[in-house]
Amino acid sequence: MIKNMGLLHYLSNDTYKEICDKINVDGREHKTKENCVSYPNKPIFHINPFNIVYKQFGHIWFLHIYIDFPKFKCNYIDFKHKLFEQYEGLFGKNIMNDFPVFDQIICDYVEFHNIFKVDDVEEIEEKIKILGCPPVELNLDLSSLTHANKPHGKIEFSISKKDNRNIETLARCFGTALKKRIKDKSLHGPVGIKVSKIVDRQTETEIINWVLKRHNLEIQLSEE
Repeated sequence: MIKNMGLLHYLSNDTYKEICDKINVDGREHKTKENCVSYPNKPIFHINPFNIVYKQFGHIWFLHIYIDFPKFKCNYIDFKHKLFEQYEGLFGKNIMNDFPVFDQIICDYVEFHNIFKVDDVEEIEEKIKILGCPPVELNLDLSSLTHANKPHGKIEFSISKKDNRNIETLARCFGTALKKRIKDKSLHGPVGIKVSKIVDRQTETEIINWVLKRHNLEIQLSEE
């Protein structure tokens, strides 16, 4: 199941300024990723509007958010509806008339958190020691990530004993790593993959089973 996810939106200038006014952040030009607001313990817990003037592309207005997927209390199929309910509550109904549609939103970060029932937890623990994988940490400060410390092309994999019958895993995937696993170019954005492809059980299963096989772990995630 998805834990946290980062979503990037491309906005019009007017919508960008309206959102900045609505959430009380600076809407002036040339603002960077320090221009943000946090909502602890909410489904959308971090919002960051920023804009950049590119020599090649001109002036681009962005909206980046982090979400806590379990707090939406929905399955993958219903996520689109629940996400836009949250957007409308935060930004207002009028702004949604000029907001990117779901298929235009890019996922540049996702965490897949899963629990597996195993026959021999001690055997898995021994493998974990050999692999040197870090233990699962679900409460990372995502807002502190910068371009300098993001391991863009690598899926960060952690694994821990949860109890005497189960282990838990966490796969942290940044945009470039996602693009390496998902080859279809029509699903690629500049910094990641279309969110409609990421919020999909088959996609999660393919990525996680690839990671598990790469670490020689004889467990598999099913698509059910």
